[in-house]
Amino acid sequence: MVSSQKLEKPIEMGSSEPLPIADGDRRRKKKRRGRATDSLPGKFEDMYKLTSELLGEGAYAKVQGAVSLQNGKEYAVKIIEKQAGHSRSRVFREVETLYQCQGNKNILELIEFFEDDTRFYLVFEKLQGGTYR
Repeated sequence: MVSSQKLEKPIEMGSSEPLPIADGDRRRKKKRRGRATDSLPGKFEDMYKLTSELLGEGAYAKVQGAVSLQNGKEYAVKIIEKQAGHSRSRVFREVETLYQCQGNKNILELIEFFEDDTRFYLVFEKLQGGTYR
């Protein structure tokens, strides 16, 4: 603990004693930055309606079209089923990586993230176009 008393004798340059620092007892707390893995309150179903449009399918997830119930805008939603083989930390690592890459024009923007008892929902901007060949 640092004392806030004034020094009575001059300090020599070679001294190994700690110097008292004014307001040294108060530490500044870092502002907590929101993380991508902080899922939003509420349910996915309360915010979006899935469409029948299947945009893609992979080994552990599918991407489906969705419409926002708030503004009617179209989005792409990656739906990852919770299974014993797919670790939660792997999904969170993916979400965190996408969150950190926001603003890069070459990477799809992650809009929101939801989780319920059976699935993870990653809501992305929906790009128009087609498959790249």
